[in-house]
Amino acid sequence: MYSASGNRIAAAYVTDADAVVEHKLYWMPVAGVSEGHYLAAILNSDVVMDRVIKLQSRGLFGARDIDTLPWRLPIPIFDPDNELHRSIADLGESAASLAETADLSTVAEFTAGRALVRASLASAGVAAQINGAVAELIGSGLVVVADDAPADIEVISIAEAVEAI
Repeated sequence: MYSASGNRIAAAYVTDADAVVEHKLYWMPVAGVSEGHYLAAILNSDVVMDRVIKLQSRGLFGARDIDTLPWRLPIPIFDPDNELHRSIADLGESAASLAETADLSTVAEFTAGRALVRASLASAGVAAQINGAVAELIGSGLVVVADDAPADIEVISIAEAVEAI
């Protein structure tokens, strides 16, 4: 599941079948633990955020409304036979383990808690590894949007864009 709004995506793989998903979250079923960690790692990556933020609407406090924007990126369906996919899943699992051990007892605001977790992942080197793997995964895929583009915009690579010129 991940946040529908905000200025950063906050995603997690949730295993509790009794969890209640409220209206400001998106969720989807996954085939297993590895796929869950794969998707959470991708969605939480700076690589995805750097691309999504360019498409977000703006409000008084900056970017907001993540909604389905991440799915406009060329994120492949998890393939357990793909080494890169398995690597991202393993990194996602490591990130989740680190996040679970973060001491949030002195944090008053959820945004500070998220920042603390991101700092923990960065200092452990996991964030950089995830970002490198996700950059390799989605490559230079761009979202090309015209002012009058329909909701189902086309995702193309840089090579395709250059070829079209």
